[in-house]
Amino acid sequence: MKVRNLFSLIRTLPKADLHRHLEGSIPPKVILDIAKENNVSLPTYDLEELASIITIEEPRANLKEFVKPLELVGRCLCNKDAVQKATYEAIKDACLDKVKCLELQFNPAFWSIASIYKLALYEAFDGLIRGKKLAQKHFSAEVGLIVGLSPLWKEHGWVSPNEIFEVALSYKDEGIVGIDLVSELKDGSLLRIAKKGVWEDFMEISRRAKDKGLFVTAHAGEIGEPESVTDAIENLSADRIVHGIKVVKNKEIMSHVIEQRIPLEICLTSNILSGTVKGINEHPFKELYEAQALLTLNTDDPILCRTTLSSEYMLAAETFGLRLSTIKEIIQNGFSATFVR
Repeated sequence: MKVRNLFSLIRTLPKADLHRHLEGSIPPKVILDIAKENNVSLPTYDLEELASIITIEEPRANLKEFVKPLELVGRCLCNKDAVQKATYEAIKDACLDKVKCLELQFNPAFWSIASIYKLALYEAFDGLIRGKKLAQKHFSAEVGLIVGLSPLWKEHGWVSPNEIFEVALSYKDEGIVGIDLVSELKDGSLLRIAKKGVWEDFMEISRRAKDKGLFVTAHAGEIGEPESVTDAIENLSADRIVHGIKVVKNKEIMSHVIEQRIPLEICLTSNILSGTVKGINEHPFKELYEAQALLTLNTDDPILCRTTLSSEYMLAAETFGLRLSTIKEIIQNGFSATFVR
């Protein structure tokens, strides 16, 4: 099948995106509009210049550099209406790419709205739920929200994971389907060793989340050692692993992930632009697929990375020689692994 025809076909296929961060999914025009409406200071009010600041074209040196543009985006999530608009537009953008099942992750810890007041957190969640419900009225998609919790909240003076989690529980029946934790820091170090107190808090939050009927994902095996994946599964009870590509460095851990049928949330372009892999040809996607790992393809931060879910499938197809049947198989993996029921 010709490249153009294959891409056109992929775009028409209903897809599931299980790992898409709200903060990395808001179009520059929306960021600009929100900033103007709320008198938020930006380095530029020229749309083209702003887009160049909050998106990435070339690989960054590391994960810390990769996420820096999101700090500016977080500044614009400054009140309930701004959060609602951003959520709506992020979901709309996904739906235009025929995403029929979307799990949108968000982390209000570093938003302008979530300072030290619990009321502000409730306003943030209200905006999210309103944006989600409005988008679902206009577009045909199932949307679940996943609450991301940061391990470095003390260093940044952010709201604590426990406080965010308590508020999240109040919205469990309005679209919150899970929480996202981490078992490795952005420098690759294991959280259980680097920050024992935070690790203990995360284990307790995971236990409570499961007791309340929420699912758990965990960022693990992205840049550090594969042991972080073991930590995520055994100690955080992760239902899915975000990224997890470093499991290829330890065959025993990889075999366990495969045998337990634990889904991996693969994000190709993100892994390249964050410096996690040196290039697409060095990505372990094919090795994992051939070993029969349960793979899903996702965008991570589509606006930040200038990608779409269709583009991610096309990149995988061209790079790894995937047949249409394989593409459909991976798409089905996404629908099967979703928390949205």
